[in-house]
Amino acid sequence: SRDETISILSHELVHLKQYADDRIKINGKNILWDNRKLVNLDDVTYNNRPWEIEAFSQQSNVEKDLRQILYGKK
Repeated sequence: SRDETISILSHELVHLKQYADDRIKINGKNILWDNRKLVNLDDVTYNNRPWEIEAFSQQSNVEKDLRQILYGKK
């Protein structure tokens, strides 16, 4: 649905900002987050990955901005 698409896009845009700011670097299963290396991606569950926690916490603000841009409403 359109709403789900906007929600997912908002979440992924937060990740793009993380990449642009060099806060996250991924090389296979090796992750560098805020200069702390997580050696194996499989060692951290999805909901406990700090970049995911941040993306979920910020996506609603991005979503509001997107809705304003696209539809002139929040």
